[in-house]
Amino acid sequence: MGGRSSTYDRRILRVGVPFGPPAKDKYAKPARNDPERGLLFLSIQTSIEEQFEFLQARWMNDEVRPKAPSGNDLIVGQNAAARDGVRRAVVFGDRLQMAEVRLPAQYVIPTGGGYFFVPSLSTLRHVIAPAPRTRAAEPAARPRRRAARKAKRK
Repeated sequence: MGGRSSTYDRRILRVGVPFGPPAKDKYAKPARNDPERGLLFLSIQTSIEEQFEFLQARWMNDEVRPKAPSGNDLIVGQNAAARDGVRRAVVFGDRLQMAEVRLPAQYVIPTGGGYFFVPSLSTLRHVIAPAPRTRAAEPAARPRRRAARKAKRK
């Protein structure tokens, strides 16, 4: 699990779109009157089942997949704490040095979701693009313009 072929087959395009004003103090606890802010997550792929759902069901929050060590996915936000109440994730830094991140609480809180269809670029070009002009219609239009110009000159 997590080999080169499997990894390439599971690739997705992930897009994070922030919304709301930035927090004035990123270390302060949220207050009741704070405006809504967050991150809209988009996942673009050819197969929801074989890519996004596979990653969500099999690789996220698994201690050994796709490659050990891993741990909780702190960004996904759907992670239960370990028995000691701490969520752990391993990250890799400069020269592949490992560091363990520990959080006492959920870092991201998902509030909704949905699946939306985005047609391919070729389909969009076909549906949205203006109909091409036909050459048969052009010659019929030109003689009329020429005849109108000649009539104006006389």
